[in-house]
Amino acid sequence: RREVKQHSEALIASHKVTPGLAVVLVGARTDSATYVKMKKKAAAEVGFHSIDKTFEESVTEEALLQCVQELNSDPSVHGILVQLPLPKHIDEA
Repeated sequence: RREVKQHSEALIASHKVTPGLAVVLVGARTDSATYVKMKKKAAAEVGFHSIDKTFEESVTEEALLQCVQELNSDPSVHGILVQLPLPKHIDEA
């Protein structure tokens, strides 16, 4: 993490760009929520900006894909983590 933090700080200093991570969580699985929490903590420790998107398990695949497309278009987002597993009615591929 120290090396990632150094690279993050250098990027901020040289280009005025803060690395951004978006995290998408569907449903209320405790294990998934714990994993996402750990990733967000790690992102904060290395100086990343993070965005949370949380959905009920009943979210449609269309709504979830729309969210990912919006995040992909956001210039402050450089990575998107969609936490698996997704509900059975959503294609993970």
